[in-house]
Amino acid sequence: MKKSVFVSVFLVIILLVVADFVFFGLEKAKFTKRYESYKFFNPSEISHFVKDVPHSVAKTDKNRSFIKNSDKSILLLGCSYAFGSNLDANQSFSYYLSNLTGRTVYNLAVEGGGIQQALYLTEDKDFANKYKNVDLIIYTFISDHIKRNNRYLNSSVFSPSCNFRMVKRSDEYVKANEWYAFPAKFFLFRYFLDGVVAIKNSDKYYQKNCDSFSDMLNHTKRNLKKMYPDSKFVFLFFQMDKSVDLTKNFDKDIYVLSTDDFEEIDLHRPEYRHGNDWHPTEKVWQDFVPILKNKLEKIGIDI
Repeated sequence: MKKSVFVSVFLVIILLVVADFVFFGLEKAKFTKRYESYKFFNPSEISHFVKDVPHSVAKTDKNRSFIKNSDKSILLLGCSYAFGSNLDANQSFSYYLSNLTGRTVYNLAVEGGGIQQALYLTEDKDFANKYKNVDLIIYTFISDHIKRNNRYLNSSVFSPSCNFRMVKRSDEYVKANEWYAFPAKFFLFRYFLDGVVAIKNSDKYYQKNCDSFSDMLNHTKRNLKKMYPDSKFVFLFFQMDKSVDLTKNFDKDIYVLSTDDFEEIDLHRPEYRHGNDWHPTEKVWQDFVPILKNKLEKIGIDI
């Protein structure tokens, strides 16, 4: 009896693994070019925590911060746009901003990240000792940040790397339980999660998602305000569907700027993006940073 049960369980597991492999291959074949680098089993992507820090967050401050002998510093938050994906460190937002202002610029933007990573980072009790004399924070926003709040997966359904999530408990945010990390090693489960996320990110829930984003942003700003009482917090719309009223629930002391209102530069021009990829080229930061400096000075933020 025990032997037959064992054999049955073993056969079910084998069938599930085979089905998982076949379904993975069929789905991947639809997106050959975009996902050709993804493998059915990739050990390097299984673990997404480094010393209990989400993997994407653990690698933020590598070669993207520029330290100057200045008594005031700037903190950058956001995603791959602010981080500088596809760029060398000396082609990035933080490099040009540091060069123009003569200030230290700490770049804590996270590739593939958004407000949850920013909030997580600012919960660190040792944050102010690591990043000193911050008097200006710039959060660079793209509209996909709203959808990323609901993600269980870090990138695509073809990768087992999980997204970490922050959840609200009473009036505080804590890191969510990672119950889905192990089953997410299986493609069929990731496919299911992807469907759940699609529902959560549908138009029906969009305003609710915007409100959730705003609440996390406010908490992030308040965390930083406690550490740096004289600091200014700037929310920079870098790419956004203007039909969404995202800022209505922002704290009143958050400064809001939108690149669409910068008449001096049109960031939709081909030379400002990598082919069909909307990520900024080096020329964006060459041209944009001086304009941003002037815009900030006009609203009373002198850098």
